[in-house]
Amino acid sequence: MPITKQGWELHVRRLGIQKKGAATRTYGTYQVYIDGFPKPELAGHICEAVGPGDNSEEDNGKRVEAETYPLWTQFGPTYSTIDYSEDLKTPGKLHMPGVLLGNTGKRTAILIHPGHPPRLYLSSIGCFNPTNPLKSKGVMDFWDSRTRVIALIDSLKAFAPNAFLHKVSTRIDGASVVVEGEPMNVLTDAMLADAALASLSAPPAAPVSSTPPTQIDLLAETLGALGRSGQSIAKLHVNYLDSTSLASVNVDFHPSTAAVASAAARAKELMLGEKVPNQSEVNVCGPIIKKIKRGDPEFAILVKNLNGNIEFKDEEGTGADRMMSARLRDGLDRLAAHVGAEWPGVTLRVTEAWDENNEHHGASLHYEGRAADVTTSPRDGDKLGRLGHLAVDAGLDWVFFEDSAHVHVSVKR
Repeated sequence: MPITKQGWELHVRRLGIQKKGAATRTYGTYQVYIDGFPKPELAGHICEAVGPGDNSEEDNGKRVEAETYPLWTQFGPTYSTIDYSEDLKTPGKLHMPGVLLGNTGKRTAILIHPGHPPRLYLSSIGCFNPTNPLKSKGVMDFWDSRTRVIALIDSLKAFAPNAFLHKVSTRIDGASVVVEGEPMNVLTDAMLADAALASLSAPPAAPVSSTPPTQIDLLAETLGALGRSGQSIAKLHVNYLDSTSLASVNVDFHPSTAAVASAAARAKELMLGEKVPNQSEVNVCGPIIKKIKRGDPEFAILVKNLNGNIEFKDEEGTGADRMMSARLRDGLDRLAAHVGAEWPGVTLRVTEAWDENNEHHGASLHYEGRAADVTTSPRDGDKLGRLGHLAVDAGLDWVFFEDSAHVHVSVKR
């Protein structure tokens, strides 16, 4: 089912069924689009109950039908869109974050919510559990899943703030979930990487025919597109999910001299929206344990960065932007040296580090002093891509060219 390219759309592509002994689940991918443009930071994998989808019978324990569903805020005994628990020590502490799907027929309480204990293989009777990539026997990480749900909620709140004014279930205007596919094929771990890559890398397109294409049709179409590209193919590897579904086509081209030179130039800077490594921040750096406040015992762990070659914005006037973990301080010090060597007369500028004023989403690493937003001084947006690459060179654990105003960096504990 294609997205409409209008409004806020969470596109779910079901890939197939995973099994772990007697336990089963539907496994797929998700990607948020706003007016047709993908949001790279709002993508991942998702777990549901097995199918086929069925909205005709209440509490049937199956996944919902492949369809488009409007989104609503949720306020129930277990899940809430607003004022969910900020306990970062107790997995599954109520209320957990969640949003509600509407128009689900006789099915009720179909939500997007975290995978949680004690059912971390699947926490669903028809709901959606966002997750990092999982093999067939893998279980979800609650903190990762919770962070993903919160990121979706934060994006929805920015998109339609009026729906979040009151703790009453409210239609989130212009927001929907587009669920694609009713696969029943069992996925092997060997299929997952290529299938997920193909699913995440290509935007959903409208169907061109009501007749399902065969493998030969799909391969012919793919080879035709490759032939029209005019490039010399070195190696071609094709994978299928089943008899009618093309999972991925991996192509190695013989690069031209110009292409090699162009790739080398691009490799020296990050593209807007690029993450290094290309994983979620929580996967690389780990979730936060606690929002550190002044006076907390954990505050003593933070250090004050006194590097004279770094400019700190300090808009709060409290020195908070200088407070950070020792690992982050060391990484920023190295980055500052790289900036000075790259652009004489230009310094590294930190616009945000430790956050004591709740200015970020609930699980932000800023609250532990393990994340910083950086730019250059004087400010120059054209330097941000290169700055991101320098941050990678400086050994920051996770680097994200987040927007046209700054680069976000973070470190492990």
